[in-house]
Amino acid sequence: APQFPLTNGFDVYALYPSTVKRESTSFSVKTQQADDDSYRASDLIYGTVLDADGNRQSVARSADAAELTFKHMLSKIVVKLEPGSGAPDINGASVRIQNVRTDIGITSCGLSGLTLGAASGDKQAVVATYSYQYDLENKGCAAIIVPQTVDAGKFMRISLKNGTTMTYRLPENTTFAGGYVYTSTVTLNSSGLAVRAFIEPWDEDSGIIGRQYTIGDTENEKE
Repeated sequence: APQFPLTNGFDVYALYPSTVKRESTSFSVKTQQADDDSYRASDLIYGTVLDADGNRQSVARSADAAELTFKHMLSKIVVKLEPGSGAPDINGASVRIQNVRTDIGITSCGLSGLTLGAASGDKQAVVATYSYQYDLENKGCAAIIVPQTVDAGKFMRISLKNGTTMTYRLPENTTFAGGYVYTSTVTLNSSGLAVRAFIEPWDEDSGIIGRQYTIGDTENEKE
């Protein structure tokens, strides 16, 4: 059973998913995130108790529950599809994030925080969670990748249920940082696609204002 000091304060931290331990040296996201369980298993989170200024603080002995603040450590890519000219049917479409590494080193893990190393492993495709269903409640899908710089070139592959495939190419090497959400609104035209994108903090209360992210407003090809 857990043991706690009777007088002095103590430090608390938490890790998610449960497969991550203090002695872990690496973490991998799932390449197939089409189901909710695989998506959540790819979401590496670290939590601790913070004071009003955002600094770690010890927990005093108290009958009250300690409140932990959690931080997403990886990068989230959200893709929102919308029909453009020619009005292609986007119901049942699937999205793959291409040419990304899926492994990352853990250099330290404990009371001092969770520190990540460099992305590693072969470049692969990650299938975004859920087949795209175009309705008022669900207008997007998402994938989690480890922080990394992705080379210019093929990055996003969208497959429609009629067999049409469209690809978005990054115009330049692009860095995806941990703790941020990269949202792309993709307009699908009969001749290809166009992308508008921006970046914002993954953690809602981080105090960092979302800013414009310039990988977008780019026409790409239909395969």
